[in-house]
Amino acid sequence: MTYYQLLRQRRISLNLTIEDVSSQTRLDPNFIRAIEEHNLDVFSNDYSFVRYFIHAYCDAIGVNWVVIQPEVDQDIHNFARSKNQALTQAQKKIASSMHPASSSKKKRTKNKSIFKWLSYKISGSYRFSRIIAIGVFALVILVVFNGVSDMMASRQQAAYQAQTEKELAEKEKETTQLAKQFQQEKEKKAMKLEVEDASENIWRIYNLSETKDITFTITLPEESTVAIYVDDQLVSGSETEVYKDKYSDTITVTSDCVIVLEIGTYSENKVTIEGNEIEFNEDNWYLDTPADYTFNVEYNQSKQTDQEEDNSQEAEVEEE
Repeated sequence: MTYYQLLRQRRISLNLTIEDVSSQTRLDPNFIRAIEEHNLDVFSNDYSFVRYFIHAYCDAIGVNWVVIQPEVDQDIHNFARSKNQALTQAQKKIASSMHPASSSKKKRTKNKSIFKWLSYKISGSYRFSRIIAIGVFALVILVVFNGVSDMMASRQQAAYQAQTEKELAEKEKETTQLAKQFQQEKEKKAMKLEVEDASENIWRIYNLSETKDITFTITLPEESTVAIYVDDQLVSGSETEVYKDKYSDTITVTSDCVIVLEIGTYSENKVTIEGNEIEFNEDNWYLDTPADYTFNVEYNQSKQTDQEEDNSQEAEVEEE
């Protein structure tokens, strides 16, 4: 499938009309139609802009420009060369069809002198040579003009390609920087989890200024009870009910607290908190006893409130 067939098929699959694409790219509908029909004559030999139009079309309908770029460049080069060859052939045909103007020769009477006859022959030869010289000169001018046009078109295309590549590099750099900033902001706002006492299976959860919900997910190789306590109060699971396969629940945190996760029958269970896997240390754990995970939660909202109150009081003092 050629690139222009691919573009048309992609547009149709998106249920877009040529006018829709024209409104999005601000390209003339005739240019879009010419691209899809591979009618590059519409561009009036100014092929330096064809590549730009096709690139804009790709961006509008989600076709990877980098993939079809070599085919587009080769196609434009072949089309321009074909047009130049056709023009050269036409010029040669015009030149070959040129012949000395025929003149009707009157019958000469026998009484004409040799001098007049020679003068006529010399004059006819001069006219013929002049016509040939004019034709050759015109052909040379056309060839030179085509060469200059090709050279200018090549320079324009090279300059446009260099500018396009520069703009793409700048956009890629900007996109990478924005993605990095977004990731940094996301990590800055994300909940933090670190080990406080590995031997006792105690962790610290902090940076909850925006994250108020903590999701616990426990895989259960064997049937077991699962209970989650917040400050010694049971908030999820059961001390008697048995669960199997997987247990998951979300705990809402509003202040500093201690969360204890108790698995009644521990058997290499997998515990994750907000996607972070928690490793259980079995050094101080005994077989056939519950496995306890302790999480000291530091909720930053109270600290933020105190800071806001301090700032408010400072502002009131300054106003006074």
